[in-house]
Amino acid sequence: MLMDPRLLAQQAGPILLLALAVVVGSSLGGALGAATAGLPLAGGFRAGLTLAQPGELSFVLVGAGAATGLLGPGALPAVVGVTLVTTILGPWSYRWGEALGLRLESLVPA
Repeated sequence: MLMDPRLLAQQAGPILLLALAVVVGSSLGGALGAATAGLPLAGGFRAGLTLAQPGELSFVLVGAGAATGLLGPGALPAVVGVTLVTTILGPWSYRWGEALGLRLESLVPA
């Protein structure tokens, strides 16, 4: 399955919005999971940021959805773009995750 890189440029806006949704959702999900388990929010937030990268399974699922006609042809470039953006942001997310998590902990009442 080949993809034209120009499709990534054409969908830059939706890709960035989806990447933001993945990172925010994952980090808040990690913080919520940590709070539910009685662990510090900062650690859960950082774990969520670290795990915010979609993987190969998303490519398989989108490919299957496109093959069956459930998803349009623009779905694969969007998923690939989101994966690229979140993977590139991964090291910085890990680096800034602790400070952001501690900030979140200071904002949320105990």
